Amino acid sequence: MKAYETYGPIEFAQDERFIHWVRSGKDRDSFWENWLQAHPEKKTVILEAKQLVTAIQVKTRVPKHEKIHQIWQAIDHKTKPERKTAIIPRIDRRGVLWLAVAAAGLLLVGFFFNQRNVSGLETVMAERIQHMLPDGTMVYLNAESKLSYREKNWENNRKIYLTGEAFFDVKKGSTYEVITELGNVKVLGTSFNVRARETFHVACFTGKVEVTPKGSVPIKLLPGDLVYKKNGSRGFDSDTFDPEVNTGWRFGEIDFPAASLEEVFHEIERQYNVQIQIPTDQAHRTYSGKVTMKNLSAALDEVCESMNLKYEKVEKSYRIFE
Repeated sequence: MKAYETYGPIEFAQDERFIHWVRSGKDRDSFWENWLQAHPEKKTVILEAKQLVTAIQVKTRVPKHEKIHQIWQAIDHKTKPERKTAIIPRIDRRGVLWLAVAAAGLLLVGFFFNQRNVSGLETVMAERIQHMLPDGTMVYLNAESKLSYREKNWENNRKIYLTGEAFFDVKKGSTYEVITELGNVKVLGTSFNVRARETFHVACFTGKVEVTPKGSVPIKLLPGDLVYKKNGSRGFDSDTFDPEVNTGWRFGEIDFPAASLEEVFHEIERQYNVQIQIPTDQAHRTYSGKVTMKNLSAALDEVCESMNLKYEKVEKSYRIFE
């Protein structure tokens, strides 16, 4: 599990689980209630982090072009060089907090709208969407994922920035590149899946794929090849699968070649918008196999039975135990 006791307001405000709790508007949450009881010294930090999240409400769905134009007109108007004076407020603790809000807001806005022809998509827990790129390529975005790309000169510069998981059915054309923090993928007219969450996982369904994990050399994949980072390993492993049988998360089935239980349960959380409490001594155990996401109970049963674990519902969350 994450070492939240080391987090400051900015780190909490960037944590997806914390953001979901704050934006849900529900004060009662068993995980965060228990955590705050165990770490009362963090109460002030949590309050400041909540203010940050509340202040930064950036909607990352694709905005209309008219709206983008209005935003940039407003920015241009406020940044005209002839403005020679500025009011500098007195800086106190609250002032520092709002400077942090402004800085974090600029980072988020800059990521999705750093140019006038940038489009962004984001899904929340239990949400999946499909989107057509300018050239006709179809993208299927899994739950709790983010994606952005530049529309300008798309035909000659096809680059996608991804956090989370997505399946791509690429139209033939120029080289296509998916960029993540954990590695990049280059393709030419193919279909493939990229998962860049706790670990990096790429599966090629058709065509050819060139994968470059961060800090590693390029790896070429053919249909039925996949590359992934094994739980507890620094390097990357490769394996094969049947593209005709392994249909993937789009059809309710997720494959984990060698993932930690923490990663598996986090994925179930994303798919069903629930919270799952995992014992620390179980979080890093390795799970290998498929999880059928027909419904929440079936997914929990499948994982727990194979790992000799049990689960129970505690208010609005689920607790895993031996």
